[in-house]
Amino acid sequence: MPPVIEEIESSPEGSPIKGSETAALKQASPVLGSKQASTESSPLTSLRTPFFWTWFQEEGFIQIGLQTKPVEEPKSKRVKTSSLPSANLAKFLKRSVVRGKIVKVAYFKEQGLKVFLDKLRSQGWLELFTNTQLGCSQPKLAEFYTKVSFTEGTVTSEVNGVQILFDAQKLGKILRILAVEFDIYVREDKSLLDKARLLNLAQRLSQQPGLKHPQPVKKGDMAPLHQLLFWFIIKNIIPRGQGRNQADAMDQCFTDLMDRSEQLNLPTIMIRHIARIANTTREHDLGYGSY
Repeated sequence: MPPVIEEIESSPEGSPIKGSETAALKQASPVLGSKQASTESSPLTSLRTPFFWTWFQEEGFIQIGLQTKPVEEPKSKRVKTSSLPSANLAKFLKRSVVRGKIVKVAYFKEQGLKVFLDKLRSQGWLELFTNTQLGCSQPKLAEFYTKVSFTEGTVTSEVNGVQILFDAQKLGKILRILAVEFDIYVREDKSLLDKARLLNLAQRLSQQPGLKHPQPVKKGDMAPLHQLLFWFIIKNIIPRGQGRNQADAMDQCFTDLMDRSEQLNLPTIMIRHIARIANTTREHDLGYGSY
């Protein structure tokens, strides 16, 4: 019988697996430079590097997707860059960082949750979310969001004097995942999804076929697998610290698509979520990063 999923506590962050598995899902110690620390005790350990920054460092490109010359360490002083917008940087430095999760494959196999691994594999994400690379610090993540800008789907930023430039297709190549199929980001405009579909999602995920209107679904009302998929989505796909125990329309849609093994366009969704996080008029936790 698969483990039951419990409510996620705000602080310290809890685990969706109840009982004896809870200790095995604690956050890994946030010590940079220690690969071992990130994987020993947890089937879903802290992912402390933004996806785009992890692969940017690993591939060693100066401009993602545009230049293939490896980065060389400067022999003298760094080239001077413009000063950071101090007010915005201060705002981002004060924000919390949503700790993503790395999947420990052996644990899920032992617990009879191979179906969860199959859901990741069907999306082409299993390799990405079992990667244990470490790297980016919170100040670098804050700098990325401070300097980020968007032009017709292209993201431009700068971190530590290095320019970062990518769109969905280039990001997909860097992450080695597909940038195709479902890419609707419905955080604000729920009209993008048909009302009948929203009702069907709420009925299915809440296990209440008698519902008459679309509505948010409490995590505790979901089946165990749906709880696990929802928890994974708000940690890794559209990371956030708020509303972690209630699935809104977009959460429900993504959970359902993962459950049905229908392809999500993660690179496009990431870019749209980055734009939302970068909006300084809203207090969003920083996603795709770590402490």
